Amino acid sequence: IMPLLLLAQKHDNTWIYGQKSDNPLVKTTKIDFSGGAPEFIITDFEGSFVAFSSSMSDSIGNLLFYTNGCHIFDASGKIMLNGDTLNSQPTSYWIDFCNGISPSYRQVHGAFVLPRPGMDTIYDLFHVNIGRRDEPPSILSLLHTVIDMNTSDGLGKVIEKDKPLLIGDFYEVAAAARHGNGRDWWIVAPNAKTSYPVLHRFLLTPQGIQGPYQQEGMFQVIDSAFYGGAQVLLFTPDGSKLVQYHYYYGFIVYDF
Repeated sequence: IMPLLLLAQKHDNTWIYGQKSDNPLVKTTKIDFSGGAPEFIITDFEGSFVAFSSSMSDSIGNLLFYTNGCHIFDASGKIMLNGDTLNSQPTSYWIDFCNGISPSYRQVHGAFVLPRPGMDTIYDLFHVNIGRRDEPPSILSLLHTVIDMNTSDGLGKVIEKDKPLLIGDFYEVAAAARHGNGRDWWIVAPNAKTSYPVLHRFLLTPQGIQGPYQQEGMFQVIDSAFYGGAQVLLFTPDGSKLVQYHYYYGFIVYDF
């Protein structure tokens, strides 16, 4: 029953990329997967997407909101109520990349959105914040933002923003998998200390976020000499394997 229920959810049916500009060849584009084959739709949506993009649709595939790491935009393509200055905790990195002509946070795999278990209108955004770029080492944080779609005539509102879950003791990727109970979500993130390999785990439930819990001694910590922003952390579709990739270390597969 579980796979059939999951396939019926179309929360990832719409992707946003590109950037808004006066050039007719450079526009924000919406990719709609609702019909099976992707449909490319040129839009006048706000936002620029260089490396950071995450979006959320409702259960039947209608776009609800999207983010480029600097702001959160609603389904009309405008900045959502209280959706400005995402990731803006005091940081030279935000000023460098979000205050320019084409603002876009420079963080690959920097965010994902989950529907709050048991709640139809609440969505939880998990995103990576880079504290400073010009004074290494960067201070990395995993932040949590909450969107309520039952406001602003259905266009939504950010009701919590940039709430820290992990600060400092964290690399720059996170991933999520459905809990075995078919309702909740696991959120996992590796730490950044080679001498102390730990996987941080959070549990998203109808009551909110529980954790962090720490799973010690099993996770490959990427040596800081080889960071390079090239790590990827993903679950297999059934949630049974966690796959870590880095250009220097290669692929590492864990049972979950």
